[in-house]
Amino acid sequence: MIKDYRQLMLLSKKGLSIRQIARMAGCKWETARDALERMREAYGSLDAIPPEATSDDIRDMVRTRHETQDGGYLPVDCDEILEKRRHGTSMDKLWAGYAKGAEKLGKNAYRRSRFCEIVADYASRKGIAVSIEKVPGIRCEVDWVGDKAHITDVDTGELLPIHIFVMALPYSSYFYCEGFFDERMGSWLTGHKHGFEFFGGVPVVLVPDNCKTAVTEGRRRFYEEVVLNRKYSDFADYYGIAVRPARIRHPKDKSVCERSVRIIEDDIMPEMEELDIYSLDEFNSILRKKLIRRLARPFSKRYGSRTSIFEEEEKKTLLPLPVAGYHSYTEREAAVGRDGYIQYSCAFYSVPPQYIKKKVIARSYEGRLYIYDDHRMLIAEHPIASRKWQRVTDPEHQRYDLALYGGYSKMEFDNAARSIGSGMYEWVQQVKGRWECEADSYRTLLGVFSWIKRFPADIAEAAAQQALNSGIFSVRGFKAIVSRCIAESEKTRQEKQNINSIYIAHKEDDNGYEG
Repeated sequence: MIKDYRQLMLLSKKGLSIRQIARMAGCKWETARDALERMREAYGSLDAIPPEATSDDIRDMVRTRHETQDGGYLPVDCDEILEKRRHGTSMDKLWAGYAKGAEKLGKNAYRRSRFCEIVADYASRKGIAVSIEKVPGIRCEVDWVGDKAHITDVDTGELLPIHIFVMALPYSSYFYCEGFFDERMGSWLTGHKHGFEFFGGVPVVLVPDNCKTAVTEGRRRFYEEVVLNRKYSDFADYYGIAVRPARIRHPKDKSVCERSVRIIEDDIMPEMEELDIYSLDEFNSILRKKLIRRLARPFSKRYGSRTSIFEEEEKKTLLPLPVAGYHSYTEREAAVGRDGYIQYSCAFYSVPPQYIKKKVIARSYEGRLYIYDDHRMLIAEHPIASRKWQRVTDPEHQRYDLALYGGYSKMEFDNAARSIGSGMYEWVQQVKGRWECEADSYRTLLGVFSWIKRFPADIAEAAAQQALNSGIFSVRGFKAIVSRCIAESEKTRQEKQNINSIYIAHKEDDNGYEG
């Protein structure tokens, strides 16, 4: 999307390349190239553009020229339309009059949805307030629910927060919701994609909040352009959607979504909190059933229900879904440790032992992690961890002796513990016994042995005894105990030194008396 056509013109006149212009304008080079071509077609050449022309003037000229050449469509007189709209004329009558005028002139007429979009876009750029008319299939509002839902972690029993994404259609008030572990870009785009699939089509305009996953730089004044997040902009381009972020502190811009959020917070979430749910998939399965039931509930002051109005009137007006869904993923390289795990985004995931000490490629997509070898062959697949430093293990990966593939051996830590003392050996056995797979304990043991090798063996042995008595079997806890043992040892040494200083050696004189 071009933010400033005038800047584009000035950069081109300076003789910069298309790639340099695109980099400075913050857009793709293809976008900059096409915009400059349209400017040359509209004015004849860049030199013919009036020096006093603003970016909006150039944009209007380019769009008018493009619309008149695009299939012979009759341009929309937005000023006249908005003036009649202020006097109470409905958009249906205005579009009907526009279509009739196009027919008389032998021109093509924009369909009603595109006609409304052109008028709304013009009003937004000019800072003109215009009431939002609910037209089927045009707008779609998206946001996150403010309150968090929760599920129970199977391993620790703690409650994990769930962020709920909401997508609502203003005309029918039909909406979609889905839970995620976070509000990052991957979850944001996945929620959009699944929402479109739930609707069975795509709207014309998206109205998100000014969150960081949607907007990089918000609009501070009415005439300024909003800078969309690059990934979000690419996503919208893929589906052929225009993004019109809501104005700051203007909740009516996405009032239907706000109302849908209240329904989720007041009606659905309290019922969900009463259930014992142990996975995100289970949470979303229950959430969808409750959502479908809530959408079918009849309106109190309107005929029908959200579902009936959507199915009968709005669904057929949505644009068709693309043949292939949008794929957005995060990919990075990772090294397989000697315990048979890789670390990815503050969690650990197992891989087959034959890849120990090798580089692999980890790709996160729609709540799952896919691990590939250097030939792009899939070697492992896991659900994304629900908490930090969680170990996600495929039992098939732990059936083999890791030492055969260069990993840790079962006796390696035992021998290191025996060299320190019986307390340390017993602590190591306790740590191993706390995991279903012994290999899961290796990172904990490695962290402890890497830490204590810088201290005397008696300090490590004393720390191990205290850890056994206190039931502490984590790296952080063991480090804290070692630090405390060192402090106590230093304090004892200083006390002995102070006591020795009390005894002062006295020299005897010739008569045998001490002086």
